[in-house]
Amino acid sequence: MPTPAPPGRRTFLAVAAVALGCGLSQARQGPGPDAPKAPYAKVQGRVIAKQAGANVAGLRVVLRGMGTGRVKANPVGLMEAETRTDADGRFRFDRLSEGTVHVFVEDAPAPWTSVAAAGVEVRPGWTRAVRVDLVRGVEVTGLVLRRTGTPYGGVEVGMYGAGRPRGGTTPLVATTDDRGRYRFLLPPGEASFHVLSEPEGEANRAAIIPEGADRLEVPPILAGPVLVVGGRVVDAAGVAVEGASVSVIGGRGEIADGIAATTDARGEFRLPPGLNGGVPAGSVAVMRIQLRGGGEQKVAARPEDDGTVRLVLDPPRGPLIPEGIAPGLDARARRW
Repeated sequence: MPTPAPPGRRTFLAVAAVALGCGLSQARQGPGPDAPKAPYAKVQGRVIAKQAGANVAGLRVVLRGMGTGRVKANPVGLMEAETRTDADGRFRFDRLSEGTVHVFVEDAPAPWTSVAAAGVEVRPGWTRAVRVDLVRGVEVTGLVLRRTGTPYGGVEVGMYGAGRPRGGTTPLVATTDDRGRYRFLLPPGEASFHVLSEPEGEANRAAIIPEGADRLEVPPILAGPVLVVGGRVVDAAGVAVEGASVSVIGGRGEIADGIAATTDARGEFRLPPGLNGGVPAGSVAVMRIQLRGGGEQKVAARPEDDGTVRLVLDPPRGPLIPEGIAPGLDARARRW
């Protein structure tokens, strides 16, 4: 039979048990109401109509940007939220992380569009006040043409500008119709347009949308693969190569075997229409050159905008006899 603890010892154990039980209970319940909360940023603002007749109630307001702080909206740091304006055009975004955001109206009813509140810096504990202007939009149209000059329908054109700033946002997008035409309703200011299927730096066009204009036509954008239509073949010394058979064997779009063009006395050739190969803008075409006297070379060249290429052959790899050595007397002759 166990020996009972002395009275003083029993009192100590009872107090310790009560204290431990309280601690465990508090740990299970989590932090109390007075515990500090995680800091967040806030953005509040108002949509202001710049011209009479615009309704600022019930508009869809979007916040997008890049989060740089500890609390982020998603694993890659993109911040995105949306809300609706009240009857006075007011809106509010809570629980934002640290970063830089843009605020704009999305899908405003025609003829209205918005000028974004761009580059708004937000930090934990801050409340930023912003203003988004609702203005009468300018109808901006343009053409996308294939590099052959024909309309390029069904391609997406992205736009960045005063209504959709760069940095943490996706572009405003329009799709070309069967005639290659796209349309946007945009606020005045600088704007850039890019065919989204093309590499960065290709198929771009910039424009300035003037204040007070009703319409603006953007110069055409050339897009699609560059078609190799012809060119010139020269040797390493720059001399024209006559009688060579030239065909496209690489890139995106090879021509059928046996379809080729022959160089003339100036080394120039022209591929049959519709059978020439296409390569993405800025890329190289790989050409097969079969020489009249025998031999074959593969030459890579970047087509010009008009589809022509200049093909320079490698030097001949025949025997080289060192100077001062009679032919046939030195086995160290090399090829190059």
